[in-house]
Amino acid sequence: DFGDLQGDAAAAIERTGLKVLQIPLYGKTVNLVRELLSAVGMTCETNPTFKAAERSGPNNTTILVPGFLAEMNQTPRVLLATVPVQDTLVRFFHEKDIKVVALVNVTGD
Repeated sequence: DFGDLQGDAAAAIERTGLKVLQIPLYGKTVNLVRELLSAVGMTCETNPTFKAAERSGPNNTTILVPGFLAEMNQTPRVLLATVPVQDTLVRFFHEKDIKVVALVNVTGD
C-alpha cells in the first residue's frame, strides 16, 4: 500500500490472512528494502563484508559490497547489490551458495 488504503482497509485485509506492507511515498529506499525483506520473513544485513579466504586475522582480504545480504533460515542467501558486481565476484559468491541480484537505481535516499 502506497497510502491508498483508507480507514481500516489494511486491518480488514490482514484479517483475511494476507499481509499488508505500508510504504511511505517518500521513504528511504534502504528502509523499504529492509521492510520488504522483513515482510517475507527474511533477515537483512546492510553493506555486508565477506572474507576472501577461510581464515581469521588481519592478513585476510575482505570484500564489502554495497547492498543487502538477505537470508531465511540460513539458506538461500541472496546478495542484493546496489552496485555492479564483476563476474569474478559473482563466481566467488556462487561458490559460497550466495545468489547475486543487481538492484538498479537504488540509493540511500
